[in-house]
Amino acid sequence: MDARRRGYRRGQRRQLHHRGAHRGGQRQRVRRGGLQRRGVAISSGALLTVTAAPVASPAQARGKIAAAYLHTCAITAANAVACWGHNSSGQIGTGNVAARSTPYVWTLPEAAASVSAGATGSCAVTASGNVWCSGSPLNSIVPKQLSGFTGVRQVAVGQMHTCVLASDATVWCWGANGAGMLGNGDTAPSAIPVQVQAEFGGALTGVQTLQAGLTHTCATLDDYSTRCWGTNTSAQSGAGTAVETPRAHIVSGATYIDQLALGGRFSCGYSGESSAVLCWGLALDGSATTNPAPTSVFLYGPTAVGAGEAMACAIVTNDGEVACWGSGMMGNGNVNENQWTPALVSGLTGALAMAGGQGHSCVLRTGGSLVCWGSNSDYQIGTGDSVARTTPTEVIVAGGFWRP
Repeated sequence: MDARRRGYRRGQRRQLHHRGAHRGGQRQRVRRGGLQRRGVAISSGALLTVTAAPVASPAQARGKIAAAYLHTCAITAANAVACWGHNSSGQIGTGNVAARSTPYVWTLPEAAASVSAGATGSCAVTASGNVWCSGSPLNSIVPKQLSGFTGVRQVAVGQMHTCVLASDATVWCWGANGAGMLGNGDTAPSAIPVQVQAEFGGALTGVQTLQAGLTHTCATLDDYSTRCWGTNTSAQSGAGTAVETPRAHIVSGATYIDQLALGGRFSCGYSGESSAVLCWGLALDGSATTNPAPTSVFLYGPTAVGAGEAMACAIVTNDGEVACWGSGMMGNGNVNENQWTPALVSGLTGALAMAGGQGHSCVLRTGGSLVCWGSNSDYQIGTGDSVARTTPTEVIVAGGFWRP
């Protein structure tokens, strides 16, 4: 299908463009990563100084929420890590393996800056670049510090492997490696971090961002390219017909990507340069086709992208409205559906970041609120019960969730 025909129907595109350009009769200027209004002049005998409250943008919120399989984690307003849901490997960090129906807040010695979640593990990077993990990454049922690394920029947790973006812009991974998800050129598992190698030899360097899917990982580099490694059975690593990619493979056409979002059998990236969401791997359009070449999903102005196992969502207007597509609960009141073109989640605004698991989705919103919907068999939407929600439902934690 031609890229310009995908996404919204023509009428929906006009509606989104109108919402993003005007609000309440006041003309607005739209800039990448946020919205800026013209100032208002006030005439007075005294000088009036107005200090505006910090305005959060999707770029600031990257890494503040994570979900995988049947659990969710997020950064709180106090810059702590809170997790809830499935806990068979201790990924919630409570010291036991009982599922958790409401957010459990980790006790760390310093503020947390970002969080990542995989099927059986959760990890966070602190403000000083230390990594703490609970669950399978470090075989612990309480948060434990990763040794040997300081100044870490980012951590990415997959189904059974974990990677860190080190201070020198290299990537190191450990865990399962049956499909080359450690990126070191072979398929032997490793309990200690091994360095990811570039496709044609030598260490992968110049890495800027990092994201893990179930059994594959992708990174963006300072040369504006995107590299992926691991499973490629659905072309999710962008490597043509290869079944696996044990070294970091260049994804042709995935350039100028600012943010990555990886699902089970697909990968997506948000490009601020082209104001587009590009996806490759298993197409979420009902065709069951696979394509290693990135395809544009949106024509008009997305600002962020998030992924679950079989669905993806994007922030598509300056008001933080969210559109989702794929298979599962789309947040519009239906139990399960196949939504093959992006559709707005009714009533959801103020979105800053999104994350999804096997059958649930969560959105971090402005003002420190967080909402989830979808399957809830293991308390993965954090509402205190196991009842599924078909529309966004607020998750409560003391003090609220992250805000600037």
